[in-house]
Amino acid sequence: MRIGIVCPYEWTVPGGVKNHVENLAVELRLIGHHVDVLAPTKEAEIHEPHFVSLGASFPIPYNGSVARVAMGPSHTQLVRRALLDGAYDLVHVHEPLSPSVGLISVIQASVPVVGTFHANLDRSAALRIGAPILRKGYNKLAARIAVSDSARETWQRYFRGPLAIVPNGVPNDFFTKSDPLPAFTDGSPTLLFVGRLEQRKGLTYLIRAFLRLKPAYPRLRLVVVGRDDRGIRDKAMSMVPGRFRPDVLFVGSVSSDDLASYYASADVFVAPSLGGESFGIVLVEAMAVGLPVVCSDISGYRDLVHDQSEALLVPPRDPEALATSIGMLLDNPLRRAAMGEAGKVTAAKYAWDVVAGEIDDVYRDVLEQAPAPPAPVRPRRRALWSRG
Repeated sequence: MRIGIVCPYEWTVPGGVKNHVENLAVELRLIGHHVDVLAPTKEAEIHEPHFVSLGASFPIPYNGSVARVAMGPSHTQLVRRALLDGAYDLVHVHEPLSPSVGLISVIQASVPVVGTFHANLDRSAALRIGAPILRKGYNKLAARIAVSDSARETWQRYFRGPLAIVPNGVPNDFFTKSDPLPAFTDGSPTLLFVGRLEQRKGLTYLIRAFLRLKPAYPRLRLVVVGRDDRGIRDKAMSMVPGRFRPDVLFVGSVSSDDLASYYASADVFVAPSLGGESFGIVLVEAMAVGLPVVCSDISGYRDLVHDQSEALLVPPRDPEALATSIGMLLDNPLRRAAMGEAGKVTAAKYAWDVVAGEIDDVYRDVLEQAPAPPAPVRPRRRALWSRG
């Protein structure tokens, strides 16, 4: 097939949807499809094969974060041209109702459109008000996918029609044994946080839990991986007494090749998010490496893990409960190992080759059910003579 995958968010900014699109494109090409990625970008040109720029983006607040989207007359023209030039058999739009090139692509496409919904929103005034307008785009989708039960519940609150669940995926590299980073092989117990440094990710609550644990575990350290756009790092470090600051390491964004090694360097992975998580991809990454998880008991995370099996679930915004659960695992290496093994079993169904196969099945079903294109109209031959 010729497939165009549309990402509504700025391509140069790391994020869950961007990572999903990028990995899906790689796997679909391995299956044998021609795949182009279409996305907004602030760069004049992205030197990636099979990438199509849909114009510059601008920031808007979204679901406790800031998303860079693109929407306007110039973007409509760029989308229309890209879809025509691509001559796609099918277009796959992520966040198809987002106020960006995603919704534009749904409207402009003349071939079947598959939509994947990622967001988990407790309540949305914008969706409630905009639902009558957005319903036309929703109804145009030939197939609808949600990445989790939580994401499906969000959209079925406002729109009718089935949504199949096909989860996010984890690169196959995470399932091969990664070596710990040399800096973290000194035997000190290590906690790991991975995610964008935003308030809704709950890092400040993890800092408070870390400070509660430090007297009992003087060599304990916390490693924080993630991009900071909003000064969360400085706020978090201001909470840490000077004598403990060398044991709190902010490493910023890391490459996907190095990320698995950070997981392999830790003893416990901690995800203290406050809410708004549709799919905890970081939980699956940790489990794929065999790392036990302590995470908030919120929708999106409950879709992935079982309490007391692969993970320990704790109430959000409760640093005392967080510290207690982490301490239980630090004191019990056998339990950490057992939880890590259970996590590997759970994570296996989220390997990207498995997920891409499920999405490929959706594509094939859509094209099998799509009406045949109209036969080309042959021009009438002009008579060279006429009866007298």
